Amino acid sequence: MSALVLKIIAIVAMALDHIGWNLYSQSYEAYIALRLVGRIAMPIFCFFIAQGFRKTSNPMRYAARLAVAALLSEIPFNLCFSSGSSIIKHGSLNVMVTLFLGLAGLIMLEWIKSRTGLLMPAVIPSLLMALFAELIGSDYGFYSVIMILLFYLIDPESKHATSYICAVSLLFGSRLILEFVLKSALSLLTPAITVAPLKDWDFMQLLAAASALLLVFYNGKAGKQPQNRIARAAVKYSFYLFYPIHLMIIWFVFR
Repeated sequence: MSALVLKIIAIVAMALDHIGWNLYSQSYEAYIALRLVGRIAMPIFCFFIAQGFRKTSNPMRYAARLAVAALLSEIPFNLCFSSGSSIIKHGSLNVMVTLFLGLAGLIMLEWIKSRTGLLMPAVIPSLLMALFAELIGSDYGFYSVIMILLFYLIDPESKHATSYICAVSLLFGSRLILEFVLKSALSLLTPAITVAPLKDWDFMQLLAAASALLLVFYNGKAGKQPQNRIARAAVKYSFYLFYPIHLMIIWFVFR
């Protein structure tokens, strides 16, 4: 399965997820169904941030594209997901910010690794970026930056790649349950930690692991591209523009 096909699957799943979010008050059944489909999107996006960095000839230009997409997406993101049609919302930043931070961590990883030859200190920037993502409230925050790092640390050509991809996807899908277990254990040691009960949403996240069923069939190829350079560039940038544009359309329909 080519990168183009997987990316199209991811953006369609993402769009359905966002439509479902806006259907919560109108049809809970539709909300659940569409949001379940949407669980597969984020692991695929994180996988291709790692793959994109592995294959790009200009990491800084790649990062710049994500940064511009993040800036263009912030107002549409807040309009779509904030009550009261607020264009600015403190502590809530769009997912392009998270993807940018994940990529920034990889850029610094390779810079440090190329100069020290050591992997352990090289992963520290990604860990810091993950904490920063959580601190500023970017969508999917800490977990997605870590997932980008984990996807990058395995060679997709390795004989262990399939098992690794499945493990990372399952880890991401079970993150809220694992967080609940950890907090429950810590709460036994100190009453200062309170633990909220698990909700349906926490279990719904498990379906993110299904993304592995798609990712393991990735063939390492970009997919069929237009021969014309302008058309090829249009396809390339459409994936960046789809995010803010579809958010604006959803906001307009459901406002």
